[in-house]
Amino acid sequence: MNENKIALAREKIIVDLSGLDEPDLNKIRALVEPLAPCVGCFRVGAKLILTYSARTIVEVIRLCNGQVFFGGEFGGSPVTVGEAARAVAELNVQMFDIRGITDLSTGLNAIIAAVINKGKTSLALAMITDSVEARVLQMAQCAKLARCDGIICRPQDLAFLKKRGELDGLLMIADCRESTMPLADVIKDGARSVIIGSAIVEPMSEIGSPVDAAKKIAEEIAAVL
Repeated sequence: MNENKIALAREKIIVDLSGLDEPDLNKIRALVEPLAPCVGCFRVGAKLILTYSARTIVEVIRLCNGQVFFGGEFGGSPVTVGEAARAVAELNVQMFDIRGITDLSTGLNAIIAAVINKGKTSLALAMITDSVEARVLQMAQCAKLARCDGIICRPQDLAFLKKRGELDGLLMIADCRESTMPLADVIKDGARSVIIGSAIVEPMSEIGSPVDAAKKIAEEIAAVL
């Protein structure tokens, strides 16, 4: 298979580390170091951040040559969200997300505050996972209006979002941790990146190691690039 396509495919893979069973720093290092050349970045969520501190977990991944997607899952008032965004930006991570925005009439100001304070870090707004299409579209439009870099959505939302011209330029990240949709279809429907959890972190025995799983997923994605 074309090596350039494989390289592009690898960059589209975000590995969610929250699927680790009772992770410790040694286990994280043992997972991240061999995986780092095979994927785009590693998502760290609230459990790891609260257990080890944000700076510690980010530094551990960076020392293993990995890029970090910071999933702090913070929300709140514009002041709170803006300050949190500034603190994350100072960690020099690749991307972070905002979650828990349910009231868009006030949430827009919080998202704008994060955008203002994010520096060069990419910012994505996470959709409410049980929302109907109209609500998902409204949130995506809000993200675009606030000048977010992207959104995190369900794979099944990609097809209709891709058809909306007003969302052009908004990166779409598909959360595939609980999805059975083939990754090739997810990419064809417009996903810029995919979040993968246990399928890589703790793959089935017949797949092999996490590196084997990541390589298999990269090949699946590369086939439709």
